[in-house]
Amino acid sequence: MSLFKNAIHKVILGEEFYFLPQKAIFRSSDRALLLSDLHLGKALTFQKNGIPLSQTPEHKDLQDLEKLIKETKARNVYFLGDLFHSKINTTVKEVLKFIAAFSEVNFVLVIGNHDLYSYGKYNLPSNMREVHVWEDTNFIYNHEPIKTDKFLFCGHIHPGFVLGTKREKIAFPCFYFVNNSCILPSFGTLTGLHKMDKSEDAEVLLIAENKIFLV
Repeated sequence: MSLFKNAIHKVILGEEFYFLPQKAIFRSSDRALLLSDLHLGKALTFQKNGIPLSQTPEHKDLQDLEKLIKETKARNVYFLGDLFHSKINTTVKEVLKFIAAFSEVNFVLVIGNHDLYSYGKYNLPSNMREVHVWEDTNFIYNHEPIKTDKFLFCGHIHPGFVLGTKREKIAFPCFYFVNNSCILPSFGTLTGLHKMDKSEDAEVLLIAENKIFLV
């Protein structure tokens, strides 16, 4: 697919994965998208506290997700936590309506620490379910990093990597591999970055200019 021309392809424990510059992963075997930390509803939460944060970036995030689902013809979408940012609000309702519209796609939300604010307070669409952890034979999917014998995909950290000098530097989102795990970048626009170090046993896939670079 042309979508994958700027992606990095990896085979992990016999499974094919494409690491996309759209800050998501595509798994070929079950046509699944993995993404994390959208924090939808954050803008409204800030607005309620007197901070005029625009909802435009969140609308763009949903548009980008819609485009990814359609272009990859995904059959499954796994949110690795913090799909929502705070208590239930109109944004949450809009997101659930968005999910319900993709009736042929299976959505799984691995509960993150922010999702707990609204957990159990809304009616899930029939094509969506919530779990506290998701795993299969070789992989485990969790919101936060955990110790496990399986290969771990998680979020929570919002990993970023800094390039430049002491005087001129800039941070980019990245996929961060370390200790038999991959930490996903935050898919949401209204999130910060946590600077990650490049240790000898770590691998960084840096995202910039709609491309991915191995650092």
